[in-house]
Amino acid sequence: MSIGDSRYPGGQLGSMKPRLRLHFALRPWQSCLECFTKTDRESPAMRSLSLYFLFLLATVGLASAQITKLPREYRRQLTNHARFHEIGSIKDLPHAVFALCADPQGKFADRGQPWQATDAIVRRPMLPTNRLIWAASDGHCYVVHYECGGYVQRFDVLVANLKANGQTLRFVWRREGPRFKNFIAFRHAI
Repeated sequence: MSIGDSRYPGGQLGSMKPRLRLHFALRPWQSCLECFTKTDRESPAMRSLSLYFLFLLATVGLASAQITKLPREYRRQLTNHARFHEIGSIKDLPHAVFALCADPQGKFADRGQPWQATDAIVRRPMLPTNRLIWAASDGHCYVVHYECGGYVQRFDVLVANLKANGQTLRFVWRREGPRFKNFIAFRHAI
């Protein structure tokens, strides 16, 4: 039995009312959703699946909301670029800042050093999956821009504040975004 067959319930699609055809053309997803929910409304599996997707969307929304805004006090502090100087190497980063930027194995590659850019393991021993692009500091506030390898390569910016004693670190902000050429380009972006 085919759609064009006269034995098909409802006859041919051409015999549909013009208004109904227009409705399908304008909002096909809504029509499919209405049919889907009307037929399986009482199914317990559909209820649990719907709750699962609702929970998933809420969780993703909350997770991304934590990293969207840089606190105003730090935004003002970062706009004064004259106070900041470039950090040349990961060796010049405090250990606590290094630990926040390192991969799960505790490795962090310096600029120009080999690193694992993809999720396919190329060499043994394993290379670091994170590599420094640039870092800047005013002595207390550290801004580190680094790239992360894996299934999808991404670029992260970390802002952390080191207390006066040099041992206590306060995590301020981390954000995935585009690759910034230097601290000044980052400052203009915020």
